[in-house]
Amino acid sequence: MYNTKCHPNQNPADAFARFFSPFVHVPMKDVIQNKPTEWQQPILANISETAAAYHMAIAVSGYTKEDLKISLEQRKLTVSAQFESTESTEKAILREWKKTSFTKHFMIPRDADKSQISAAYEAGVLTLTIQKLEKPQPQTINVD
Repeated sequence: MYNTKCHPNQNPADAFARFFSPFVHVPMKDVIQNKPTEWQQPILANISETAAAYHMAIAVSGYTKEDLKISLEQRKLTVSAQFESTESTEKAILREWKKTSFTKHFMIPRDADKSQISAAYEAGVLTLTIQKLEKPQPQTINVD
């Protein structure tokens, strides 16, 4: 069992989220206190790693690659899309999803090479590959 302390002015949910999810950066208070004016479809992601890279697959069905924006500031990777809804004259009978604007943040690990990030979009899935930094090889020094 681990004991996690949080600052007196800090929301305990934030400490919980940081402890259990170091790769994904979504403040728990945003989830708990989220009171959207309209229903928002969750943007889901799968993250995996190999010896050489981190791989992210983000489900963004219904968006085009032109809708998507990816930015990196320090170690904070942001995937977002802006969508302006238009008024429809049709009356919805069933609406299980709706295309809306979204923003999702990820904190990339320290061993990620920020200059080696590639993105591809196919069949409603945005795939990001983040190469890892090469580990320095030990150097042998000969004694004369």
